[in-house]
Amino acid sequence: MAFDPSYSRPSPRKDQSKTPRVTADLVDWLQKTFPPMCIKENQSEISAHRYASQVELAQRIIGFARSADDHPGFSIQED
Repeated sequence: MAFDPSYSRPSPRKDQSKTPRVTADLVDWLQKTFPPMCIKENQSEISAHRYASQVELAQRIIGFARSADDHPGFSIQED
């Protein structure tokens, strides 16, 4: 595939600029599903790293949701 100099990156849609809402149920589920834990004795290193990255992502989502004042448009939605 050759480089096309006439290609321009598409502009983001207006609805993509808003941060999605996070429900309280999602926060609870993330906390229960991805709790931080130590590497198990029989767990492979790659498996442990993959789980750690999932925990990190879950913690970031929860952290952003809890700091809604610092991130306009990002809040925990109560159902």
